[in-house]
Amino acid sequence: MNLEQYFLEKKKLVDQELDKYFQVPSKSPFSKLYEAMRYTLFPGGKRIRAILALASAEALKKDPLEVLPIACALEIIHNYSLIHDDLPALDDDDLRRGKPSNHIQFGEDIAILAGDALLTAAFEFLSHPTLQHFDAKKRIEAIHDLSRAAGPKGMAGGQACEIVERKKTSERDCAILEFLHIHKTGMLIRASLTTPALLLDAPTKALNSLKRYGEHLGLAFQIADDIQDYQKGKFSNFSYPATSSLDECRRRAIELKESSIKALASFGKEADPLRQIACFVVDNMHDKERGSWALKPEQSL
Repeated sequence: MNLEQYFLEKKKLVDQELDKYFQVPSKSPFSKLYEAMRYTLFPGGKRIRAILALASAEALKKDPLEVLPIACALEIIHNYSLIHDDLPALDDDDLRRGKPSNHIQFGEDIAILAGDALLTAAFEFLSHPTLQHFDAKKRIEAIHDLSRAAGPKGMAGGQACEIVERKKTSERDCAILEFLHIHKTGMLIRASLTTPALLLDAPTKALNSLKRYGEHLGLAFQIADDIQDYQKGKFSNFSYPATSSLDECRRRAIELKESSIKALASFGKEADPLRQIACFVVDNMHDKERGSWALKPEQSL
C-alpha cells in the first residue's frame, strides 16, 4: 500500500468533517472564537490520531466512516491541548507548526476559550447522531475510554506531572519521564485505537491487541518526536535524549515499533495500515529531511 496516499485520503475525510462543523459564523459575537479554533485546527498536522482511529476500524473489518466522529473528536482534543500547552503558564511557546501560537495570534484570553471550546466540541462529536444506531452501552464505554485518556488519569495528568517535575532541580529519572509521556502523549494515542474498537464491539482478544499496539506506539512516537526535536536543536530536560544517548533512544524506539507490530499478529492484511504507520513514526526519527514525505513543521504528527 502507498502510505502517503492513505494518509492524504484519510486526512481529507477528517478535514472535510471538521470544516463543516467549524464554519465561522458571519457577523456574530462568536466569530473570533471560531477563527481561533480554526487557526489551530487547520491546516493541522498529519491527523495521526484520527487516522489511527479509522485504521483501527479497518483492522476490525469495519467501515471507517462509522467511526469518523470519533476520529474528529480525537483531533479536536489533541488540538485543544496544543493551544493550552503553548500558553505562557505552561510551555510558553511562541510558535506552533511554523506559525505564531494561538495566544500570540489571538491573545491569551481567546486562546484559553478556544481550547475550552474545542474540548467541549469533542464530546458533541462523541454524541453525534450518526452514532445513535450503536448499542448505548458501547457508546458509553467509548466516551468513558476517551474521557479517561484526555483527563487527569491521562493527558491532563501527564501535563501536570511535567509542570511539577519542571520545578525540581534533581536529575531526570527515566521512570518518571516514561510515566509522564505514557500519560501526556501515549494515552490519547492508545485511545485512538481502543475508543473506536469499543464502539464497534471488538472481540476481547482484538481489543487487547489494539490496546497493546497503541501503548507501544505511543512511547515510540514520543521517543521519535524527542529525537527529531534534538536534531533540530530543540533540547528539553523532559525528553529521552536528556536521559539516554541517541543510540539508546533509537534502539528503544525500534524495539517499541517491533512490539507494536507483533501485537497485531492475530490480524491479517486489514491491519497493514497500522503496521506501516508504526514503521513510519519510528523510521522518520533518523533524518530531518526525507524528500517530499518529510515531516515539515506545519505537518507535525
